[in-house]
Order: sequence, then structure tokens, then C-alpha cells
Amino acid sequence: MQVDYSDLKQGALEARTRAAQFEKQWMIWLTLASAGGLVLMLSLLTGMAHPNHTLLALLPAYFAFLVGMAAAGLSFATKSEEEMAQSSHSASAFNREEYRAAADALPTIIASPRRLADEANREKDAIAAKCNAAHDLAEKSWKVRVRWLWLTRILLATSVIAFVFGVAWPALFVFFGGDLVGGS
Repeated sequence: MQVDYSDLKQGALEARTRAAQFEKQWMIWLTLASAGGLVLMLSLLTGMAHPNHTLLALLPAYFAFLVGMAAAGLSFATKSEEEMAQSSHSASAFNREEYRAAADALPTIIASPRRLADEANREKDAIAAKCNAAHDLAEKSWKVRVRWLWLTRILLATSVIAFVFGVAWPALFVFFGGDLVGGS
């Protein structure tokens, strides 16, 4: 009995596509939110009586928003590298299975002396070598993909932390007795 898994495969593909879209939206949002925070801090600065004092007081927030923008922006590049490694892995895994099926389709010749068997099995051995090479490339591509995935996650976490710090800094600064207006 042959089980049809096409609906399951289609559902998994659609879920992966939706997840990738949400991740891309998240990366765009983080980039724009950090840029917006920076613009907001700069516009706040221009309305103050002593902008130099305010600039120095809010410098950590400016820096945090810049780090957040840079980290979110870099996450686009690392996500692209991750997807390329995933594509390489998928292609290599597909090729591996094709080579394996082709090698399995050929009979294994057993003969005496051994050199006759080696000559008769040369084509099958060559296909098996290609299968092993495709397997090695698939494994290497998967490891590379995981590294890019982790780097993307680290960059996104950095962006989130920087954004939260940038938003929280002015309130914490004032809460703990800092003076944004500067005066005398």
C-alpha cells in the first residue's frame, strides 16, 4: 500500500513560506523601528533649550538605535546566506538520492578473480562515489546553514535588545534624576 503524503508536504511548504515571510516582516520592522527611534530622539533634541546637553544625555539611546538598525540590517544578509545554504543542502540531498537510486538499479557483479568484478562494477562504484560526495556536500551545507541561522538569531536578538534599551534609556535617565533639558 502506497501512502500519499503530498498534502502533508504541501502543508509543510506553505508553513515554511509563511514563517519566512513573518521573519522578513520582523526584520523590516526592527530596522524601521530603530530608525524611527533615532529620528524621534533627534527631533526631541532639536526642540530642547540646550541641545548639546540633551545630545550628551541621550547619546546611549542614539547609539542603541544605531546598533539596532545595523544588527537588523545585517540580519538580511545572514538570512540570505542561510537560505543559500539551505538550497545547497536540498539540491545535494536530492542528488544523493538520485545517485543512490541509480547505483541500486545496477547489479553488483561478483566474479573471480577480483579484478573482473572490479571492472564490471566500475560504473556502479563511480555512481556510489558521486552519491558519497553529494552526501558530504549536503552535510556540509546543513552545518553552514545552521551557523548562518544562529548568526541571524543573534543579530535579531541584538537588535531587539538595542531597541528596547534605546526606548527605555530616556525614561530611565529622567527617572533616576537626570536632566534632559539642561539649564541654568
